[in-house]
Formats: sequence, structure tokens, C-alpha cells
Amino acid sequence: MKRASVVPACVLVVLALAPWAPPLAAQTATVPAVLAGRWTYPHDVAHAQSIVLAATEPLLSGFPEIVRPLARDQVRSRVRIARSIEVALDGAAVRTVFRGDRNLTIATPLGVRSTITGSEGQPVEVSQSLRGGWLEQTFHGQEGGMRQLLSTEPDGRTLHLDISLESERLSAPIRFRLDYVRAPGS
Repeated sequence: MKRASVVPACVLVVLALAPWAPPLAAQTATVPAVLAGRWTYPHDVAHAQSIVLAATEPLLSGFPEIVRPLARDQVRSRVRIARSIEVALDGAAVRTVFRGDRNLTIATPLGVRSTITGSEGQPVEVSQSLRGGWLEQTFHGQEGGMRQLLSTEPDGRTLHLDISLESERLSAPIRFRLDYVRAPGS
């Protein structure tokens, strides 16, 4: 079985993924300035992992009982939680750095599908676009993909990272949200 590693902003889930997003056209709008800055995860990594495990549990419950503990261990070992997210805006270009036990940098213009180096050194196709005025990052694979939407609360103190994993191999998308707080001085 062929597997491709996809490194999301805050999560690394190894799935066989495929292109599922339409080709993008270059975008001229800009990402809201409130996204710029440094954001930190206010809890420990175990808290974030429990959110991810809760989101994957419906899928895991369909596995044979003897396999479920192994599958949960795989999710725990392959999930990479970003302890901080840095967003820098430069017109139509966006640079996002996810820092954790491994780092991931996405620096591409809006509306352009690019290949970046994943946190484990593998090539990853990604595009950044605007959706509802917020930054959406789409990771493209062979049989599915992952989308991350970065948005904030109106007061600019909380960054929401909404993640959706879809694959032909999944009976339903896996969706979850992690919330980050603005770092002091950011």
C-alpha cells in the first residue's frame, strides 16, 4: 500500500492522499492583517492529541477490536502538534511557520499550487487561498487531501485552526479544531 506523508500546520497524519481540490486561479485579494503574528497553543501537546483522537474515534470504531489500540497508537505517534504558528503577510504572498517537535514552513503566493518540503523532508503539494476572507491551506495527495482554515475571533486574540482530512479510504472526513492564542508582543 502506497502512503504519502502530509504535514498539516499542527498535525502529521500519514494517509494515502489524492488531489480533490479544483485548480486554483491566482488571487489578488489579501489575507486579513489580524492573522499576522505569532500564536501559541495554550495547553500541553497531550490536550491537542486528545482532540485529534476524539475526531478519529468514529473511524477507529469501525476497525476490528484487536486493531483499535494499534491504530490509536499510530495516530498518537504520527500526530505532530504545532506549539506555535507564525503568520507573515506580504501582499498576495503568505508565509506560515508551524513550530513543534518538527517545523513546517509554507511560503507561497495565494492561488498558486506549489511543492514545499514537509517536516520529514518529503515533497508536499500545497496551495493557499482565501475562503470566506480567511486563509485556507490545501495539501494535495494521491487519493485525498487535507484542508486547514486559519481564522480569528473578532477581537484578534484567538486563532482557530480548523482541519479537515478527506480520502477515498475514509468513510467520512475527519474534522477537528485547535485554538491558539496570540503571543505577547505579537
